[in-house]
Amino acid sequence: MPSNITSQKCPDVHDLTGADFLVRLIGYDDTVRLLEEARGERIYIPKKRMPSKGLCGLQKILSPGSISALSEVLGGNYYRVPFARRFMITHYHDMGMKPADIVRRVGVTRAWVGKVIQGVERGNQRLTKKAA
Repeated sequence: MPSNITSQKCPDVHDLTGADFLVRLIGYDDTVRLLEEARGERIYIPKKRMPSKGLCGLQKILSPGSISALSEVLGGNYYRVPFARRFMITHYHDMGMKPADIVRRVGVTRAWVGKVIQGVERGNQRLTKKAA
């Protein structure tokens, strides 16, 4: 599990707002799962990982290691899960999903999906599963 963030409390709230923060903290796959399940929602991050009995919402989505990492950095606070639309468009495009399907899944216009995909194909910097 990648975690160069957990050794310190995050100094700036702006560092917590994007998918790149989540990828570095909990890994690519758990970031995708969290974004698909809770994008835009305000979720409570427990101070300690909850026992497996009576699973909390996070335990249904994330691995125990990811919950521990989130708890270490954000424990005892509410966190607004980012929409991370560009990240999700890129993810779905990399999966081979058609633009029309991405539009429906992410909730953006076809023009925006096209612009993001064009930027990706031109080599604009992005986080990918391979880079994470």
